[in-house]
Amino acid sequence: MNSHEIPLVSYHTRFLIFCITVSLASATLSADDKSVIRSILDSNNLHSIQVDDVATFENNRATRLNLAGRNLTVLPEKIGQLTELKLLIIDNNYLTRLPDSIQQLTKLTGLFAYSNDIGSIPGGIGKLTNLTELNLNDNKIAALPNAMGELSSLKSLYLDDNILSNIPEALGKLTQLEILSASKNIIATLPVSLSQMTGLRTLLLEQNRIARLPSQIDELTKLLELNLNKNRLYFLPDDLNGLSQLKRCMLSNNGLTELPESFGTLTSLEKLWLNNNELADLPESIADLDISYQRTPSDQKEYWLDVSVNRICNTTSKVTRWLDVHDPDWTNTQDCSQPVRRRRIADLNAGIHIVSHEPHILEVHYRLSAAGQVRVSAFRPHGAVVAVARALHSSPGSYSLKVPQASGAKAITYVKVSLPGNEIITRLVP
Repeated sequence: MNSHEIPLVSYHTRFLIFCITVSLASATLSADDKSVIRSILDSNNLHSIQVDDVATFENNRATRLNLAGRNLTVLPEKIGQLTELKLLIIDNNYLTRLPDSIQQLTKLTGLFAYSNDIGSIPGGIGKLTNLTELNLNDNKIAALPNAMGELSSLKSLYLDDNILSNIPEALGKLTQLEILSASKNIIATLPVSLSQMTGLRTLLLEQNRIARLPSQIDELTKLLELNLNKNRLYFLPDDLNGLSQLKRCMLSNNGLTELPESFGTLTSLEKLWLNNNELADLPESIADLDISYQRTPSDQKEYWLDVSVNRICNTTSKVTRWLDVHDPDWTNTQDCSQPVRRRRIADLNAGIHIVSHEPHILEVHYRLSAAGQVRVSAFRPHGAVVAVARALHSSPGSYSLKVPQASGAKAITYVKVSLPGNEIITRLVP
């Protein structure tokens, strides 16, 4: 044997040892992932469920774990060891919390935890920077951690049916977000940073307590759908020009008393719901919008425009012709039996809602186009004044004023907001 053949045998041996080592290491990792999942199942008394029935493996590592509808009551901290996991599905269980170790699942792209009893989100969730979809619908979440603003890849965020009272300013950093759904919460205000979510295409906030929108909302130039049904809006920002791509706008069941003239710039609108408000008129610019009135294949009415249950009783001929074309039944659905109990003026508009955590406080929102002293009065149905508050504003803008009322005060029906020489009386919507 030549001397140069000795190293060659040595290299072959080393390579064989290396392959065996890698193979053993992979087997160990696979076994570890399987043992972790086995432990998760056993800790929830799911002894009869096989690991392979709920998990998918690639290269001997768990990449997908589906534990939906398994009656889970606990998700152990061990789950943090599944570091190759890309999809975690734990919806329709009885989980009350997410483990802190979830922050170790940095390769997750989808986390589905809806329909549980989760009360809070761990701050470490911000480390899941590959996450593109997060569904936390139908839980008991009262607040979101600021760390959620670090989810830089997030495209879809679902928060419906929780008990959120606000959306943190930090979420404005989610510039890749395309869908934000937070309907059926108790959200009263929206963050100014909402306008920084420049990728947003769908914004669903139905059935909350929102009394006003940030004036910068028109910076959401890619927005296609906006749903604010069943809130406490009494006016909209003056400038909506940036929402030129908006196709579906739902504003029913609020307390809207007027629409801004800029509404006519929403030239892409295909569906507009304004029913069940306090509108006494529509801006003439709205008649430039081409919103269809169609029937579905089953010959049922599909209301692309709905202005029913308002007070539009005396509008311009141009708006009347437009309504006749796009919502032929509109005249039969207006409440004209009583006069509108307010003077419509250019420099004052009011929105009213009762703050839930202060039962004897009315919080009144209004917008001024000129400086002045504002007086806010709350009335009973027959005109008795229940409460009064005043504020001096040195410049135009949107303001709010808290009006204390006596603990025994009942049946407040109207709120009057007045400046010297101007006033508006608005019916209180429950």
